[in-house]
Amino acid sequence: MAFPYVFRSYHVRVLDQLSITTTYLYKLCRKHLQLFPKEVLDRQTVTEIKTYLVNTDATIKGIADELHFNDVSYMCRFFRRMTGMSPIDYRRSFK
Repeated sequence: MAFPYVFRSYHVRVLDQLSITTTYLYKLCRKHLQLFPKEVLDRQTVTEIKTYLVNTDATIKGIADELHFNDVSYMCRFFRRMTGMSPIDYRRSFK
């Protein structure tokens, strides 16, 4: 599973507030962004991780906790899969 429960429950609450179904969200994302909703969420999550890595001195564990990842190693694998580099290497590239 790519996202912890917190992200999924937030996603469902937003859909409820917008009064749209997951099917309609899927169609909107595919039509306007040419992406699946999961890809949109994955990209946003990577952007959040990058922001923390560059703009704070928070530990990798602290970032994982802040973004509701249940496991630090999972966040690191997710980040590496999405960017091609580890969170530590990414942070070092900006120091």
